[in-house]
Amino acid sequence: VVPLKVPDSYKKAQESYKKAESLNPTSPVIPFTLARLAIANKSYKEAEPFLKKAIALKPDYTQAIFLLSQLNVQLGKADEALKEAEAAAYFAPSNPYILFQVGVLREETGDYKGAIAALSQAVASSPSYANARYFLASAYAHQKRYSEALKQMHAIAKLSDSNAKTVKRYINSLEAGNNPFAGVTSKKSAPSTSDLPALSQSAKK
Repeated sequence: VVPLKVPDSYKKAQESYKKAESLNPTSPVIPFTLARLAIANKSYKEAEPFLKKAIALKPDYTQAIFLLSQLNVQLGKADEALKEAEAAAYFAPSNPYILFQVGVLREETGDYKGAIAALSQAVASSPSYANARYFLASAYAHQKRYSEALKQMHAIAKLSDSNAKTVKRYINSLEAGNNPFAGVTSKKSAPSTSDLPALSQSAKK
């Protein structure tokens, strides 16, 4: 992606990629790159049609599908975001970041069983993924499976001591038979390309 460091650089970068697109209209990489440029410029609504075009050109373009899911979370389209995350997981079934997205979105709909399935896979793929363990513990706790939630919180405690007091408080609450996750939801954040699957999983044209 062209760095956006000077005035009008976003517009100039767009023009360059659109010119490239006119020369190679069947490449899904170009609209995907235009979407990333729009996101870097915080033009989220502008990014959406570019991602949809990339996916139309290449239906198994995992990076584009996952980024569209992240984008729709930002735009408040949770149902669409979940469908896209599940589609991305179909093409990249062992990617922990995609599985995390699926799990968190399922959990927010109250589908704790589905959330546990996805988040358990995320943890299996990346045992040090503390955020996945946290939301897995939350899903277990919402089903009153406190012993399993405790296992995840103890694992988090071993991974890092940066939030030791908070983790300990959650552990104490679970040991007392309470759900410390009640009312806790994930925070909506801007879509990011840092957690995208490797390009090798997306089979560039």
